[in-house]
Amino acid sequence: MNARLCLFALAACLAVGAAIGAGAQKDLDGLQGSWKMVGATSGGKKVPIDPSRVIVIKGDRLEGLFFKKGKPAEVKFTLDPAKSPKWIDLEVGQPKLSEGSKKYEGIYQQQGDTLRLAIGIEENQKRPKNFASGSSFSFKRVKK
Repeated sequence: MNARLCLFALAACLAVGAAIGAGAQKDLDGLQGSWKMVGATSGGKKVPIDPSRVIVIKGDRLEGLFFKKGKPAEVKFTLDPAKSPKWIDLEVGQPKLSEGSKKYEGIYQQQGDTLRLAIGIEENQKRPKNFASGSSFSFKRVKK
């Protein structure tokens, strides 16, 4: 009886993990491509942006959002679409991941060709609870 219960519990855990993994892969696929920055806020107030700023998402890498020592920083990210709002965790190189990294917690929302990110970018800042807190960025898809 205990062996059956353990097997059932293991199967249930694997099924939940597969469902979360499938959701993350679907979201990851939807994020691929180039995105032009169209807006940014910090502390709920609009901040100036460079209208030519474009980020590129390839696989689990993001280019063009963070710069360290005057160079684009390598950024690796993971998604958790099972959370509400959806979570994104970023590992930002200094500027390369092999040279050390800092971790940042954020949330994301993608609807069609619009992507929103809110990231806690201050030292020891927790994951934003919504897009009005933290540093928030808005993007429009340039190409997939």
